[in-house]
Amino acid sequence: MGWTLASIAETTGGRLAGRGDFVVEGIAPLHSAGPTDLTLVVSAANLPKLAESRAGAAIVPEGHEVPGRDVIHHRNPYIALARVLETMYPPERVAPGVHAAAYVDPAARLGEGVRIGPHAIVQANAVLGDGVRIGAGAYVGRQVSVGANTALFPHAVLYERVTVGRDCVIHSGAVVGADGFGFTRDKGTNRKIPQVGGVVIADDVEIGANSCIDAGTMEPTRVGTNTKIDNLVQVGHNCTVGERVILCGGVCIAGSVTIEDDVTIGGRAAVAGHLRIGRGATVGGACGVISDVEPGAVVSGLPHQAHKEWLKSSAAMRHLPDLLREVHELRKRLAQLESNGR
Repeated sequence: MGWTLASIAETTGGRLAGRGDFVVEGIAPLHSAGPTDLTLVVSAANLPKLAESRAGAAIVPEGHEVPGRDVIHHRNPYIALARVLETMYPPERVAPGVHAAAYVDPAARLGEGVRIGPHAIVQANAVLGDGVRIGAGAYVGRQVSVGANTALFPHAVLYERVTVGRDCVIHSGAVVGADGFGFTRDKGTNRKIPQVGGVVIADDVEIGANSCIDAGTMEPTRVGTNTKIDNLVQVGHNCTVGERVILCGGVCIAGSVTIEDDVTIGGRAAVAGHLRIGRGATVGGACGVISDVEPGAVVSGLPHQAHKEWLKSSAAMRHLPDLLREVHELRKRLAQLESNGR
């Protein structure tokens, strides 16, 4: 099945320049696109590569004309790409129902159109909203609430006392609501503090594969609306993660951290416990945050510092071997001068 360039322009809200009847059969990167493919040019800097590409058509940034090529101009090519991919690759439609190999406790409540895959488990007093999809082998614990149209992929786990909002996606291997890491020393041993606060996930949150969000001690760990969490992320107990936050792969957030709205934290960064990351801040990849970060700040390094200062420090570090050699030579010369002066 193909899509005309005119229909794609209408779907994406872009401006067509070229043959509206050109039929697109697929979408591919610039380097591998063929004559019937649509490709993506994110920035004007990549427009010269379009001239070398075999792509039949392209989505390009608005304000940059490309004579002789069939293109769709868009204010944000990534948004256009998302709409094209949603059209070309719609999610698989699976008939609702409970698989014969699944277990659903009689005290659980299921909404309309719920689908539960083989070997999934739904425990007592769980509530699944309309259109919820539970993948094969996934686990939904007691007193869990899952909002409408949320999807749990195979082997995702929701411990008891977890609330998940509408339109969320929880990928395979993710664990929400496991015990927070709460212990105290008692006569020379580590005594566990029960973690009974649960987790509250707001609407339109995505949690990547093998990520963990721990239950709070007495109050819930919280994740705000439209926040996106990559794979292999750890969010400790009693954290509050705001709205529209981005946590990239491998991020580790210790307990009782507050991350305000619109924060981005790069891959493999770590945040020490009981800190606050201010609204709109950006934390660079592999950064180690050891104190509060001001709203809007951009920080990098270990320990963290202003990104511009970190760039200067990193540049200086490249000269450190030469500086050490110079210091060594100066010390030798100084020693010789002092020896001659005697």
